[in-house]
Amino acid sequence: MRLYHLAEADGARLAYEMISFNVNESGIARMTPKGQLLIFKVTGLTNAAALILKQEFLAKGGEAAISHDAVLGASHEQTALLLATAAQYKRICADLHVQPFGLAALAKELLAALQILESTPKSIAFNARYHTGELNFSWPLIMGIVNLTPDSFFDGGLFDSAQAAAEYILTLVEAGADIVDIGGASSRPNYTPLNAKEEGERILPVLELIAPHIDLPISVDTDKAEVAARALEAGAAIINDTGGLDEDMARLAAESGAPLVLMHRGGGDTLVESVVDYFRDGLIRGARAGIKREQFILDPGFGFDKNVMENLLILRHLQDIKLLGRPLLVGLSNKRFIGAASQTSLDERGAANIAASAWAMAHGADIIRTHDTKSLHEAALIIKSIKGVAKGV
Repeated sequence: MRLYHLAEADGARLAYEMISFNVNESGIARMTPKGQLLIFKVTGLTNAAALILKQEFLAKGGEAAISHDAVLGASHEQTALLLATAAQYKRICADLHVQPFGLAALAKELLAALQILESTPKSIAFNARYHTGELNFSWPLIMGIVNLTPDSFFDGGLFDSAQAAAEYILTLVEAGADIVDIGGASSRPNYTPLNAKEEGERILPVLELIAPHIDLPISVDTDKAEVAARALEAGAAIINDTGGLDEDMARLAAESGAPLVLMHRGGGDTLVESVVDYFRDGLIRGARAGIKREQFILDPGFGFDKNVMENLLILRHLQDIKLLGRPLLVGLSNKRFIGAASQTSLDERGAANIAASAWAMAHGADIIRTHDTKSLHEAALIIKSIKGVAKGV
């Protein structure tokens, strides 16, 4: 007799293990949903709602952690941590549908969240000037960075002509890039702002040279709707908005139908929840402007007004943001917090970049934005292979 610990056993791993020693099909179907405990945090509950949740979860084999003063009838709103398997949640929600105090609405939200967490983000179609296609998120996509700026923190001034930049983009394609991200204005701390004309003069000549000749989608990294619009006309496919979706950018995204990256800025307390709330509000604002939900890609904004610990916290909890059901773009490459955490200088962060990005890919990132396309392409292949083995593929 020998004992083994299946530390990474999710539902797919359980099914694979049971198939390997001939558990019958009905047993596999019954036991696979029990393979993963899911935890949700619910805020804004009344005392009565918190107590009902506690009772319902205990009755179905789950658990709900609530404050001890909920029993005493405290006047403030309550928070609960819900712990159960997916199968238990579904049974609990069937009963919550008939409960008062907003619990019927919570049941719908929980069921929608389960559906999102059990699925892979759907592909996003793009329709660029020179070709159409889709971003397929069945495995991590690599976004190669092209900075057309003299003051970028890592590779500023690398290109002295549009031709040099275009030739560099061809090397990114050869190295395995799935997307090319072109930016004409720095976003480093204390950067010098550009107007739309100056930024466009850096980006457009490169786009006009390269867009007709590569099959990859090109994204334009900008906070200006005017620049994004001209880039789309020149052959870009994706808007990588670093400005928080102002009215002009929202209008352009709605009219063009282009995939749109929404980026978060800032730190603070309860940061993970703040990022989720920011994205949730952004999806609502986008819908009001006519942007389809399926256009959105979410970027937690690593390095943008976040300190070292805040960046690491978001990286640790990427899976929490997957609740929104949209693909996640993660840009870690050579950021200051990578250097601080790895105790390396700017020109020594290669291994740290790969380690952090591989972690991100293994924990929910759908797109990795990087200066090192070849290494991250290879890392993505490893992540894909490991996940495939874990699922019995």
